[in-house]
Amino acid sequence: MVALTVYVEGGVLPHPNIDPLTLDNSDRLRRSFHTFFSKLLSPQDTIDIKVLPDAGDKQSAKFLLEHSSIATDTNVVLFVDLDKAPDKRGDRIAELGLNEVSEQVYFMVQEMEAWFIAQPEIFTSFADTEGYERKKPDAKIPNNSLLKNKHPETIEEPSAKLDTIFGQHFAIQKKAGGKLKPASYKKLKHSSLLLELLDAPKLSPIFSDVKRFQEYLGTLNKPTQ
Repeated sequence: MVALTVYVEGGVLPHPNIDPLTLDNSDRLRRSFHTFFSKLLSPQDTIDIKVLPDAGDKQSAKFLLEHSSIATDTNVVLFVDLDKAPDKRGDRIAELGLNEVSEQVYFMVQEMEAWFIAQPEIFTSFADTEGYERKKPDAKIPNNSLLKNKHPETIEEPSAKLDTIFGQHFAIQKKAGGKLKPASYKKLKHSSLLLELLDAPKLSPIFSDVKRFQEYLGTLNKPTQ
């Protein structure tokens, strides 16, 4: 069995002042990332993936550098938001001080929400679970002007776009007997379920870093002794 540590931007670090619900959401996010990454494994892979959400991008980058400097192996990587255009990967790596470990850095271009936007078919299952109602059942989400004819990697601020899409297509009754209000997207609260709903292998042809990570997993594969 090969061990792989994946640091991920997102979630919160444990602290006495952190609300328990926030900690629960952060832990679920960790488990959801594990589910997502595991879907990229081949049946013959014998890889034990450990996911560590580490709050902000700079903190995650720091952990990657520290781990890489003391580990006896190089099976440690980082998934972080690019927050830039796809052709600015080098600039982002330099900003985070990760030039020496650049091959161990993978981007959720431009944010993790780009993955969700690439598979809008998951939104219906998500909405059903969350108790959202469709505003216009006949309106096809892929035809939304924010998505139509756009490559997910090039969409700027995908989290904001996702929030707008949820508000345009879904509504929620926050109180019994109350009026329906536009639904919204909350990253820490909602991203876990959306991650679990993704068909991860189908993202590989769309997102270069997902494809590169899947190929990297293949290089780690070793038969069980």
